[in-house]
Amino acid sequence: LKILAISCMLIDHIGSLILYDSPYYLLLRGIGRLCFPIMAYLIAEGYLHTKNLDGYLLRLGGFAILSEPIFDFAFYSTWVFWDSQNIFFTLFLGLLAVHVWETTLAHSKAQGLSMILILILFAGLISADYGGRGVLLVLFCHWGRKLAPKYGKWALYGGFLSGTLLLSLSSWIFPQILCMLAVIPIALYNGKRGPKMTYFFYAFYPLHLLALGVLAKIL
Repeated sequence: LKILAISCMLIDHIGSLILYDSPYYLLLRGIGRLCFPIMAYLIAEGYLHTKNLDGYLLRLGGFAILSEPIFDFAFYSTWVFWDSQNIFFTLFLGLLAVHVWETTLAHSKAQGLSMILILILFAGLISADYGGRGVLLVLFCHWGRKLAPKYGKWALYGGFLSGTLLLSLSSWIFPQILCMLAVIPIALYNGKRGPKMTYFFYAFYPLHLLALGVLAKIL
């Protein structure tokens, strides 16, 4: 799933940064719509399996900060652009929201829901990729994943599709709605861990953006 996610991301960014005036632009962007839903699912899956949540959050937060100037350079031709933040911020806030749901909400529903709402609004406030809807998708994946042992995998698919449908409600409805097709590789996932290449998948994001950003400036 990780390999599929970063492959779709690479195709998407080739379309948005290099081939934006190509007749294949919409096709490339459409394929790219599968990336974030798979990543959101992997965050929910990772929360249930991680033995070190603090380390998990630190990696996401660290790469969010590390990737931001490169993200800004690739998409906005400057090293500092405050109006948009990279996808690691969304994943970090999504993981934090899942943790709040599993901990604070159990002791105080009002406090837990308030904190989750703050995280969702904060994602929108900083203009993180996919904003608050991205954080909600991670939560939907978590809810479906938690309900699946009791209600079957259709609970997982229902939660995932509900989250991706919410993600599709944007002004750029096509090809964003294609993100719902990510349910297919999720359904085919066998629950087994693939090759352990943790830092490769984290580092791939800023490195491929840097390479494409430089290439875009040359072409």
